[in-house]
Amino acid sequence: MVFLSHANPDDNAIAAWYGARLEAAGYTVWSDLTRLLGGEEMWLDIDNALRFHARKIVVLLSKASTDPNKEGVRAELDRAHALRKKLGDNRFVIPVKIDDAPFEDLPPTISNRTIIAAGNHADALARVLDILEKDGVRRSDGPSTDALQRWQTAFAPEQVTLEHAEDILVSNWHPIVRLPAELKFYEIGRPLKNIETEPAAIAKEHPLPMLGYMRRLVTFADWDEVQEPIADTTPVSLHHAMPIETFLAGGDERIRFAKGVPKKMLASLLRQAFDRMAAGRSLNAFALSDKKNAWWMPAGVLPGDKQSFVRASGTTGYRKLTGMYGLRERDWHFGITATPLTDEPLRLKFTPHVIYTDPTGIKEPTASYRRAHCKLWFNAKWRDLLYAMTAYLSDEKGEIVLPFGRDALGAVSARAVVASLSVRPSTVLERKARKVADTEGDAADLDVSDLMNDPAFARLDDEEPDEGEGNTDDDAEGDA
Repeated sequence: MVFLSHANPDDNAIAAWYGARLEAAGYTVWSDLTRLLGGEEMWLDIDNALRFHARKIVVLLSKASTDPNKEGVRAELDRAHALRKKLGDNRFVIPVKIDDAPFEDLPPTISNRTIIAAGNHADALARVLDILEKDGVRRSDGPSTDALQRWQTAFAPEQVTLEHAEDILVSNWHPIVRLPAELKFYEIGRPLKNIETEPAAIAKEHPLPMLGYMRRLVTFADWDEVQEPIADTTPVSLHHAMPIETFLAGGDERIRFAKGVPKKMLASLLRQAFDRMAAGRSLNAFALSDKKNAWWMPAGVLPGDKQSFVRASGTTGYRKLTGMYGLRERDWHFGITATPLTDEPLRLKFTPHVIYTDPTGIKEPTASYRRAHCKLWFNAKWRDLLYAMTAYLSDEKGEIVLPFGRDALGAVSARAVVASLSVRPSTVLERKARKVADTEGDAADLDVSDLMNDPAFARLDDEEPDEGEGNTDDDAEGDA
């Protein structure tokens, strides 16, 4: 269970915003808003929840909660501090600073902790969800109707019924719909100075998606394509071909793999194939710090730099994928990274980025202006930009073809994985939380795709073109 500590009543609205979204993500949340309804022994119930049920404590820090005259949050933190030491969990308390309360006013028990500063509440919530996931806090597969009912009752007593209506959740997961039937292992026919590193070096320099494994090169491609680029230095011969299902199951009697190795190898081949496809579609690569590439749209590739698309809801629209950022005299370019996820179902996760280039060509591309430029790019816009980019990369079948070789082709669907819920928090709850949290549209300046998997951020409730986009000069976008 996640214990939510906040100043009551001052921060009730923003606490409901966090609480409802944590519940929607599948976590059980304890808060005095929903658990203390009247007649309880307040501190006995709080102490019981902290001692016996809390797996993590999310504390919302504000001017109200750090007020010396308000003892509730401080008392909860004192108890949590003692439990943290007893449990040996350095992240037992997750502090989230929700306003401009001075750091020197923060309770001493957390003043030396890493504090999530919620200049952007959706970004802060994403960090909390990431910690809960990494630390293995148990969650259910979907939101509890009873839990959402409790938040509805606490925050919007004038409308206590849930909305029993379809809630469409759009992820940034794109299923892999096809892979080549066989993975091929080619024996290197010359002496190797280092059996561990030299095959990997050969594979890295080869133009095809390829890996080195023992004395072999591993790829989906046919022999002639493998041999031709390295014919003068490295003769190869086909050792054997392995069905992809057998490979993912751990190999066959000729080659066995340790647990997890086939999935890592497939992820590398998928990433290489995506990079090869993106380069072939005239996208440019921007190297990220994690050794991945963000593939971005140059100016002039698309007519008017615009791409039309069809949303998951069936409505159509179009977006510019590049434009001018006037304040910095830079051009902005939308880009994506593709991360293979090899548990079932096989899929690629697309993460959006914005890259900035100097029109004069003097300065190097950068991503450093995104915070200022994209602060009013809300969830609907990021989602539309992803729709537009995947529409550009896909063929007439709605598939993004992954070229592992001339005849070795895979495909990923241009349509993201979509799910639906039969209930959702009421629109009253949503409107109030947005007003107080200042997160209309679910937030500025973050790679929203990482949040699209979560029910808190994935609702298709705003299909209109966004307005008031600040310093963007990309007004040619909207519904087709």
